[in-house]
Amino acid sequence: MSKLKMLLCVAPLVLLAACTEALDYDAEDDAYTTGANTPSTNASAKSSFLQCPMSCTTKKGGKVNVQVASTCDAARSYYNAYKRAVNKYGASGAEPHWDAYEQTAELANEMYVSFGCAPDY
Repeated sequence: MSKLKMLLCVAPLVLLAACTEALDYDAEDDAYTTGANTPSTNASAKSSFLQCPMSCTTKKGGKVNVQVASTCDAARSYYNAYKRAVNKYGASGAEPHWDAYEQTAELANEMYVSFGCAPDY
């Protein structure tokens, strides 16, 4: 894959990861308007369904498929934000975070099944 093609493919993932801060604000705002700013004592986070292993990551510096690794990293990031939101706002107030995680994890799972963590060059 040419560097230009790879850059064009990775750019949307970088923008998706950059939206995390905006997502935090939206969830907080939504939680206060819906009255979900007080988490229930028995609120529990949904389980992660991300398939790609921790070794499929760009943070370790190994040669991996950058697109798959970036998407897997983004999904992990969204899941961690979701768990924090459950603790802060309760399960109903964390739904926007779950939606972001769910979409990213589904894409990451599809990419991992198709390409794995092996380098694409």
